[in-house]
Amino acid sequence: IYTNLGHSWSQIARAKDGMGVDCEDMGVYTIDSASRLPTACYSQALWLKADVINIDVNTSTCYFKRCESFKELSFSDSNGGFDIHSWLLPTMGTGWTQVISSKSQVTSQCESLATFSIDSEDFPQACLAHSLFLGGDTVGLENSTGTCIVYSCSDFDSLSFAPAAVGKDVYTLLSPWMEKEWPLCDANSGCVNLHLLWTAELRGRFFPVTSSGATCDPAQSEECYGGHARRATYIEERQASLALR
Repeated sequence: IYTNLGHSWSQIARAKDGMGVDCEDMGVYTIDSASRLPTACYSQALWLKADVINIDVNTSTCYFKRCESFKELSFSDSNGGFDIHSWLLPTMGTGWTQVISSKSQVTSQCESLATFSIDSEDFPQACLAHSLFLGGDTVGLENSTGTCIVYSCSDFDSLSFAPAAVGKDVYTLLSPWMEKEWPLCDANSGCVNLHLLWTAELRGRFFPVTSSGATCDPAQSEECYGGHARRATYIEERQASLALR
């Protein structure tokens, strides 16, 4: 299992697509064996606080980048193509999801960014990758002609569709859970508010930290999370609280 801030790593483009991510440099790491790619790079990315990895499979080298959000992903072809991996996808790392079949005879009504065709041998993978490079979050695929229509819908609730003479297979990177603000529990509803602090360092896994990452003493601070002892105490407190209801 590989995770970072609750998201899973996912490959979002291939070296043959000719692009790399051009965000803040966080470091470089060369793996001693190609068979360890990409998992060995995932572990290094955690320590370097990177959220994107450009992988050169020919040299087994990982170039770590930090973009901070899906909307800040920036691509460049200046250094050739890389296998690009990231956990910034709003679909919790699952990548493109098909939401409409061409049999439905509809297509997206969102803002159209571009239309292009792809060689049938590389369809639809190249279409999805290049749609991402163009800043699209939704794409309509016309399988019979290899045509790709790139859309920008911004959020899942803005996805809209209209009848079309030739239906499209519609894929999106958007998710109904993207940037959702969930309400707190009502005190009388019987539910529990569970707050998780994700950490990528040993001190957060074994020793308590504040929300800013500083070490702390649970006995002297209410804002003190993490650490095995602290987690065990928290679970016991919640179980005791529920038992009284």
